[in-house]
Amino acid sequence: LKDGMTKEKADEIITKMVKSGWKITASDMDTLWSKTIEKAPETQVEVISFKLDQNEYFASGKFDLDSSMKESINQAMDSIVKENGSFVKADITSSTDKQGLSKGLQDKLKGLGFTGDNSGLSKARSGAVKDYFVETVGVNDTLITENNIVEGGTNEIDQSARFVKVDIFYTVPAQAEKQVKEPSKSVTYTVYLQKTSITKKTFKIKLPHMHFNLGKIKAHPNRGKLLCPKWN
Repeated sequence: LKDGMTKEKADEIITKMVKSGWKITASDMDTLWSKTIEKAPETQVEVISFKLDQNEYFASGKFDLDSSMKESINQAMDSIVKENGSFVKADITSSTDKQGLSKGLQDKLKGLGFTGDNSGLSKARSGAVKDYFVETVGVNDTLITENNIVEGGTNEIDQSARFVKVDIFYTVPAQAEKQVKEPSKSVTYTVYLQKTSITKKTFKIKLPHMHFNLGKIKAHPNRGKLLCPKWN
């Protein structure tokens, strides 16, 4: 059916064509429904970065988190929840300065399974942050990586080199783009026609042989001479 043509109108046209010599060879009908299309929202990856330094720095020889450090982590996680985000991973970078460790700190680190030097102190600090994510926040430990910087800074005692940096990666769904079409029904009705060919046939009729014999010329006062055929 053409656009805007009803089946009744199409049947009327087909009937006229059949009467004029066309022949229906085949027909089929298809019903199609339009689909509702909705474009899936794209996922955006965001990151929250903060340093536990300045007012939240580790005191010399310390590696335990204080209340302000814990609050910084809590605020970051709360902001992710408000954005309807999903936690992806956390990267923790721990750095120490060049200041040597006291004998008591060395023994304390060794007692916890770390080396008694700044490398052990760096790992102890990043481990404290990781433990808080796992034990308090509830993050799977496989989603946390630790990077350690040992004896950074320019001076032996350099507070700027004594920090822990946290990068929290999370995803936020973007605004979905919807392209919705109302469901609609369309019917395709196809009729195949072929023009009927008309063949003219010539019929030959065989007649018996005719022999024409001229008879006698008859005279008539009112007409001329006439030859009369004689049939056998």
